[in-house]
Amino acid sequence: MTRPGHAEEPSRIGGSALRFACSGGCGGYEIRRAGPAFWYEAELIPRIGPFALYGLLFTIVILFALQGDAITSQPLDVARITLPLLVYFGVMWAGSMTLVRAVGLDYSRATTQAFTAAGNNFELAIAVAIATFGATSGQALAGVVGPPSKCPH
Repeated sequence: MTRPGHAEEPSRIGGSALRFACSGGCGGYEIRRAGPAFWYEAELIPRIGPFALYGLLFTIVILFALQGDAITSQPLDVARITLPLLVYFGVMWAGSMTLVRAVGLDYSRATTQAFTAAGNNFELAIAVAIATFGATSGQALAGVVGPPSKCPH
Protein backbone atom coordinates (compact mmCIF):
# COMPACT_ATOMS: atom_id res chain seq x y z
CA MET A 1 0.00 0.00 0.00
CA THR A 2 2.97 2.31 -0.34
CA ARG A 3 3.20 4.79 -3.17
CA PRO A 4 6.27 6.68 -4.35
CA GLY A 5 6.87 9.48 -1.88
CA HIS A 6 4.38 7.99 0.60
CA ALA A 7 6.29 5.24 2.36
CA GLU A 8 4.75 5.86 5.77
CA GLU A 9 3.07 2.78 7.11
CA PRO A 10 -0.56 3.02 8.22
CA SER A 11 0.45 1.47 11.54
CA ARG A 12 2.88 4.33 12.15
CA ILE A 13 0.21 6.92 11.41
CA GLY A 14 -2.32 5.05 13.55
CA GLY A 15 0.21 4.71 16.36
CA SER A 16 0.87 8.45 16.34
CA ALA A 17 -2.85 9.22 16.42
CA LEU A 18 -3.42 6.73 19.23
CA ARG A 19 -0.52 8.11 21.31
CA PHE A 20 -1.70 11.71 21.00
CA ALA A 21 -5.37 10.91 21.59
CA CYS A 22 -4.77 8.56 24.51
CA SER A 23 -2.17 10.69 26.28
CA GLY A 24 -4.70 13.49 26.80
CA GLY A 25 -7.48 11.16 27.88
CA CYS A 26 -5.30 9.15 30.24
CA GLY A 27 -3.67 12.27 31.64
CA GLY A 28 -7.05 13.87 32.29
CA TYR A 29 -8.32 10.72 33.96
CA GLU A 30 -5.31 10.54 36.28
CA ILE A 31 -5.53 14.23 37.17
CA ARG A 32 -9.23 13.90 38.03
CA ARG A 33 -8.42 10.92 40.27
CA ALA A 34 -5.72 12.92 42.07
CA GLY A 35 -8.14 15.01 44.10
CA PRO A 36 -11.74 15.88 44.79
CA ALA A 37 -13.91 17.39 42.06
CA PHE A 38 -14.08 20.83 43.68
CA TRP A 39 -10.26 20.99 43.75
CA TYR A 40 -10.08 20.08 40.08
CA GLU A 41 -12.69 22.60 38.96
CA ALA A 42 -11.98 25.45 41.37
CA GLU A 43 -8.19 25.24 41.74
CA LEU A 44 -6.48 23.24 39.01
CA ILE A 45 -8.39 24.24 35.87
CA PRO A 46 -8.11 28.01 36.46
CA ARG A 47 -4.35 27.62 37.03
CA ILE A 48 -3.45 25.38 34.09
CA GLY A 49 -6.19 26.36 31.63
CA PRO A 50 -4.34 29.30 30.07
CA PHE A 51 -1.30 27.11 29.37
CA ALA A 52 -3.33 24.96 26.96
CA LEU A 53 -4.12 28.05 24.90
CA TYR A 54 -0.50 29.27 25.10
CA GLY A 55 0.75 25.86 23.96
CA LEU A 56 -1.62 25.76 21.02
CA LEU A 57 -0.77 29.31 19.96
CA PHE A 58 2.95 28.59 20.31
CA THR A 59 2.62 25.49 18.15
CA ILE A 60 0.73 27.35 15.43
CA VAL A 61 3.22 30.27 15.46
CA ILE A 62 6.19 27.88 15.18
CA LEU A 63 4.51 25.94 12.37
CA PHE A 64 3.73 29.16 10.50
CA ALA A 65 7.38 30.15 10.90
CA LEU A 66 8.55 26.78 9.54
CA GLN A 67 5.99 26.82 6.72
CA GLY A 68 6.17 30.53 5.87
CA ASP A 69 8.07 29.98 2.63
CA ALA A 70 5.63 27.31 1.44
CA ILE A 71 2.65 29.51 2.34
CA THR A 72 3.95 32.54 0.45
CA SER A 73 5.49 30.71 -2.50
CA GLN A 74 2.60 28.27 -3.09
CA PRO A 75 -0.60 30.31 -2.76
CA LEU A 76 -2.56 27.92 -5.00
CA ASP A 77 -1.70 24.99 -2.72
CA VAL A 78 -2.85 27.06 0.25
CA ALA A 79 -6.11 27.85 -1.57
CA ARG A 80 -6.61 24.15 -2.47
CA ILE A 81 -6.31 23.32 1.23
CA THR A 82 -8.32 26.27 2.57
CA LEU A 83 -11.36 26.39 0.31
CA PRO A 84 -12.66 22.86 1.00
CA LEU A 85 -12.09 23.44 4.72
CA LEU A 86 -14.15 26.63 4.60
CA VAL A 87 -16.99 24.75 2.93
CA TYR A 88 -16.67 21.90 5.45
CA PHE A 89 -16.69 24.34 8.36
CA GLY A 90 -19.75 26.18 7.06
CA VAL A 91 -21.75 23.03 6.38
CA MET A 92 -20.83 21.36 9.68
CA TRP A 93 -21.43 24.50 11.74
CA ALA A 94 -24.77 25.32 10.13
CA GLY A 95 -25.96 21.71 10.20
CA SER A 96 -24.94 21.21 13.83
CA MET A 97 -26.46 24.52 14.88
CA THR A 98 -29.73 23.68 13.15
CA LEU A 99 -29.86 20.19 14.65
CA VAL A 100 -29.11 21.17 18.25
CA ARG A 101 -31.48 24.13 18.13
CA ALA A 102 -34.19 21.78 16.82
CA VAL A 103 -33.48 19.48 19.77
CA GLY A 104 -34.13 22.42 22.08
CA LEU A 105 -30.74 23.55 23.33
CA ASP A 106 -30.32 27.22 24.11
CA TYR A 107 -28.09 29.47 21.99
CA SER A 108 -24.96 29.22 24.17
CA ARG A 109 -25.01 25.42 24.22
CA ALA A 110 -25.93 25.23 20.55
CA THR A 111 -22.98 27.40 19.52
CA THR A 112 -20.64 25.31 21.66
CA GLN A 113 -21.84 22.15 19.93
CA ALA A 114 -21.67 23.73 16.48
CA PHE A 115 -18.09 24.95 16.91
CA THR A 116 -17.05 21.61 18.39
CA ALA A 117 -18.56 19.70 15.47
CA ALA A 118 -16.97 22.02 12.93
CA GLY A 119 -13.60 22.11 14.72
CA ASN A 120 -12.56 18.75 13.23
CA ASN A 121 -9.92 17.94 15.89
CA PHE A 122 -7.24 19.94 14.12
CA GLU A 123 -4.93 19.70 17.14
CA LEU A 124 -4.75 15.94 16.69
CA ALA A 125 -4.32 16.32 12.93
CA ILE A 126 -1.37 18.70 13.41
CA ALA A 127 0.26 16.45 16.00
CA VAL A 128 -0.05 13.31 13.86
CA ALA A 129 1.15 15.12 10.72
CA ILE A 130 4.25 16.39 12.50
CA ALA A 131 4.98 13.07 14.20
CA THR A 132 4.57 11.11 10.99
CA PHE A 133 5.79 13.39 8.20
CA GLY A 134 7.81 16.12 9.94
CA ALA A 135 7.16 19.77 10.73
CA THR A 136 8.13 21.01 7.27
CA SER A 137 6.05 18.48 5.29
CA GLY A 138 3.09 19.21 3.06
CA GLN A 139 0.88 17.40 5.54
CA ALA A 140 1.98 19.79 8.28
CA LEU A 141 1.30 22.67 5.88
CA ALA A 142 -2.29 21.46 5.56
CA GLY A 143 -2.53 21.37 9.35
CA VAL A 144 -1.16 24.89 9.60
CA VAL A 145 -3.38 26.63 7.04
CA GLY A 146 -6.49 24.65 7.93
CA PRO A 147 -7.24 25.94 11.45
CA PRO A 148 -7.03 29.68 10.73
CA SER A 149 -9.44 29.24 7.83
CA LYS A 150 -12.05 27.97 10.30
CA CYS A 151 -11.65 30.75 12.88
CA PRO A 152 -14.66 33.03 13.10
CA HIS A 153 -13.75 36.56 12.10
